Amino acid sequence: MQLQGVRLPLVLIFFAVGLAALLGLSHLYRYSRVDQPLTRFYESRKDVRDFRVAARDGHIELKVKLAPVVNLRETYLALEKGAQEILETQSFILDIQDNRDSRLVDDFYKLHLTLQEALATGRFSDMSQELQKQAKGLGLDEAKFFVDTRFLYVQLKRGDRYLYELLPRIEDSANRPGAFQVRGLSR
Repeated sequence: MQLQGVRLPLVLIFFAVGLAALLGLSHLYRYSRVDQPLTRFYESRKDVRDFRVAARDGHIELKVKLAPVVNLRETYLALEKGAQEILETQSFILDIQDNRDSRLVDDFYKLHLTLQEALATGRFSDMSQELQKQAKGLGLDEAKFFVDTRFLYVQLKRGDRYLYELLPRIEDSANRPGAFQVRGLSR
């Protein structure tokens, strides 16, 4: 078929080849600038057991399964910083995964009212003492709580099971380059 001297099948072939080349270059760029650097970063960390990287709805989703850590806040900030350095201004979701079981989730919910009260009032020193008392009553091997300007970090451990939660203090993701979100129990 010809349209005023233009061979339509030839145009379609060139279009398909061009599109395939563009998609191939896009995949190669993502592999070399996102996937490989993130893989090297996460494989170098002793506190990361497993990770997955996926592109979803215009952002990068990072699912990171942590090993037991000494300080959840320091670990999270290091993972966040590493991802931001690699992804630069790309938006990402950092999904921290743990080794929880239903008993630890129940324990978390038993502490939840005190945690929410501390978030609402800002009285974290009072909360810390009360939470340690409650955690001891629940029979937890370890209960650590850290706070910064963005999150209240909750770290619970019983036996070989551990639960990590980041409770947001303020909604400020619009003010950060490479805005991200964290996983919570409410999802």
